[in-house]
Amino acid sequence: MKNFSCVLVEDIPENAKDLIEKLQKHCPNVDVICTAKTCKEAVAFIDFHKPNLLFLDIELPDGDGFNVLEQIKDKALPVIFTTGFMEFEYMKKAVDLSAVDYLNKPINPDKLVQAVKRAAELRSPQELQKQHQVLVDMASDPTLEPTEIILHSEGKLYFINPRDIIHANSVKGLEKTIVYYRSEDKEDNIVCSCLLKTMADKLKPLPYLFRTSKTDIVNLHKIKIFDKSVSTLSLKGCDAHEAFVGEAYENEFFERLKKLGILM
Repeated sequence: MKNFSCVLVEDIPENAKDLIEKLQKHCPNVDVICTAKTCKEAVAFIDFHKPNLLFLDIELPDGDGFNVLEQIKDKALPVIFTTGFMEFEYMKKAVDLSAVDYLNKPINPDKLVQAVKRAAELRSPQELQKQHQVLVDMASDPTLEPTEIILHSEGKLYFINPRDIIHANSVKGLEKTIVYYRSEDKEDNIVCSCLLKTMADKLKPLPYLFRTSKTDIVNLHKIKIFDKSVSTLSLKGCDAHEAFVGEAYENEFFERLKKLGILM
């Protein structure tokens, strides 16, 4: 099989270590030259080292993986996307339309091997360049919205429609977030092993899921009552508990309601 020299773009050291170990064990033909934690690092490393394969995380501290693709010089570089949170519609299309694959974290070794094999089936540079542009164009399409997000909890992956989310609340003293959502006409919840800040960063592409306080993320379409006297939100389908609007978040909260057409 074709030998690869690759750059790995991943901002979480544990995830980078896991992928490197799996490549060493299951894909000995792949040599990881270096790892990058940000878009800026990734572009610099790729342009300098000139790899022939790229493992690219979607969500990065200073942007996303598509910002990297827009800036690198090599427009015919095969890409294997990795992400632990969201499935976007354009990602599903990208797998069919481009010379890429798409792996969810934690990465399954068998799927990793398949992705590397697919990358070995290189096409002409001209075709790869066209496919590269397809990815960039799809990423910048404002009409595309994820129909599923992936939530991780105790070794399981839950696939839910983000519009079904009602409320996310941090667990005091623990690095966990409880996500409440509608499932089969009843309320359900998932305890996710991540901080609320991490959850909020991942949900940024969805304007209706808004962080209203240090402890709350709210689906703005699910608000039933806002009691300004105590800055408290009652939510549709979530009567047993409430969310809060922190003073530091209040101005942006009202601005977001206006942008979404919820508040006139």
